[in-house]
Amino acid sequence: MRRPNGSGSICRLSGKRRRPYAVRIFDGIEIKPDGNGKQKYKYIAYFEKQSDALQFLEKYNASPVTLAKPVQKTNKHRFSEIYNMYIEELHQRPKKLSVHSYKLRQSAYSNLSSLHSMVFENITLEDLENAARRKSHMSSGTVANMMLILRGMYKTAMRHKYVTEDLSALMIVDHLNENSRPHKPFTNEEIDILWQHKDEFFPRLALILIYTGTRVSELLQMKTENVHFDDRYMIGGLKTAAGRNRTIPIAEKIAPLLDLSGEYLIMYEGQQLIYKKGWDNFNKTMHDLGMEHSFHDTRHTCASLMEKADIPLLHKKLILGHSSNDITDRYTHVDVKDLIADINKI
Repeated sequence: MRRPNGSGSICRLSGKRRRPYAVRIFDGIEIKPDGNGKQKYKYIAYFEKQSDALQFLEKYNASPVTLAKPVQKTNKHRFSEIYNMYIEELHQRPKKLSVHSYKLRQSAYSNLSSLHSMVFENITLEDLENAARRKSHMSSGTVANMMLILRGMYKTAMRHKYVTEDLSALMIVDHLNENSRPHKPFTNEEIDILWQHKDEFFPRLALILIYTGTRVSELLQMKTENVHFDDRYMIGGLKTAAGRNRTIPIAEKIAPLLDLSGEYLIMYEGQQLIYKKGWDNFNKTMHDLGMEHSFHDTRHTCASLMEKADIPLLHKKLILGHSSNDITDRYTHVDVKDLIADINKI
């Protein structure tokens, strides 16, 4: 009979051991480079017989404090424990999430650090809203991801009867984004300045982002093996069904800017560029060039340039990875050469 999530398990260890049966409890999800999740466990006791291990586990779940001091488990469940249980439940679903989805959730969890050590059952609505307000300077997407995991965590906690009410549903979040800056496309004059500095890493990165329309995270995870340089397109994308594994045309004007010598298309100081490091350096570069732009303004610039160039709406959606509600769009085939011709117009 399958045990409920969070109640631990028993496994038989390999080799010749005096006590081969180990009792272990779930200790989070580790996301591997290939996007698959690997469960982590904490081992708390070892036995010679399986029956003794089963008996211990039953007693442990009934009274964890007295039986397993090394784990420091209490009858109350901390925010961090509920988060691990929530991630475990996601990992066990038949339809697997992408590595990008797990990373978004992990980032949202990190943004709620003030709650991590709090007993989940004791968290108040005020605690939740205060934690969210600390990130009011960030984007609406950041706040939305925080709300996403809070809703999921409350569902998990209610399923296990740790709480009886979903406080996240009562949160007022409209005012949290009042300080976030709307996206602002680069002007033609600013794009000219970027071209004047194209031999520098971050102006060059900005130009690649502008003339591909990719999301920053999509470009940073693009491997060179997925770049079909001679045919002027690459395969990649994240976030939505329409955005994943799509054909992204390469404009002729940025072809000379691409370096295919590394494992990833965007390599910085010999390594894959990490988002946080890229964000900090990009902001500094914009300041040095006398501009006020974020990473994400590049994508909006691409959309604006395509609008001015009268690119067909369907083609714009395909290039940017936007979904379409028009059923006729879903059955319309667009050749990659058409998309390349479109991107070369901007």
